[in-house]
Amino acid sequence: MRQHIFLILFIIASLMNVMLIFRLQTCNKETGNSEEVQQLSSINRMLCSNNMIQYGTEDRMLNDLKGNLDGTETSLKSLLRGTKLIFRYNEAHCNTCIEQALKPLMDYKEKIGVDNILILTSYKNARAMKIFIHKNAPGIPVFNTNEILNIPLEEWGIPYFFVTDENLKIELAFIPVKEINGYTNNYIDLIYRRLFISE
Repeated sequence: MRQHIFLILFIIASLMNVMLIFRLQTCNKETGNSEEVQQLSSINRMLCSNNMIQYGTEDRMLNDLKGNLDGTETSLKSLLRGTKLIFRYNEAHCNTCIEQALKPLMDYKEKIGVDNILILTSYKNARAMKIFIHKNAPGIPVFNTNEILNIPLEEWGIPYFFVTDENLKIELAFIPVKEINGYTNNYIDLIYRRLFISE
């Protein structure tokens, strides 16, 4: 089932790439607006790169991180009972990127259930983390660790989502793109409908 979801996400991203290429060609022929063409071209390259990175992360195994949840030292694996949607970022990432990714997550937090969501972050300053989370993601559990995840997405220095469970296998990795309206929302909606909707 999760392979089907990944396939659907890959198809959606590929279709968006094709639409962007078509739009690029149309813009170039009709208007010659090089600024818009450059922006669309940049987004297209970003989506293609994201697809490759996401594909390289799929089915990797996470290391069992040690960290802190609400002031209590614990391990990541001990927090994973059933399927969880994880949002990963650290304090060095672009704040606007993080905020833009958290907005649709907050829209779905009641539908998905806060017990099925975990923010996995790395802050050296616990107070700064609490202030940021209180403002942008109140009510969602936050696991703070100084350890690095052993997956390719960590090397890119960008926030991302993935799904995992107590087996620590990464599935349905996703990199939000703030320049594309609705992109993250579509991903979270798909995750909700496929994995968390009550029948």
